[in-house]
Amino acid sequence: MVSTGDTAPTFDATVANGDVFEDAGATVLGLSADSAFSLNAFRDEHDLSFDLVSDMDGDAIDAYGLEIDIGDLGLFGVANRAVFVIDDGGEVTYTWTTDDPTNEPDYEELVEAVEAAA
Repeated sequence: MVSTGDTAPTFDATVANGDVFEDAGATVLGLSADSAFSLNAFRDEHDLSFDLVSDMDGDAIDAYGLEIDIGDLGLFGVANRAVFVIDDGGEVTYTWTTDDPTNEPDYEELVEAVEAAA
């Protein structure tokens, strides 16, 4: 997952579906441009069971083409909200992105994509 803005709803839904993702053979990681310190506090606040990875340099955000500007909010060069399923061979088998940080992926579709990639 790569995200920006209020990520709590997406992470809460991911936590709620965590067993489903694990049962499907997935390793869930959250990726953000925030610092590791901020991510650890966020993980503790929301009692997340999966790792959050800091991409402060923006390498992954750039590699996946997720950098966006939200001028109305004064946010430039932030990560677009996205979900990727990557199989054991490193191939991206599912992609979901949105320009609206209030949107969330179809979790049934996402679980199906995880199961198919396992």
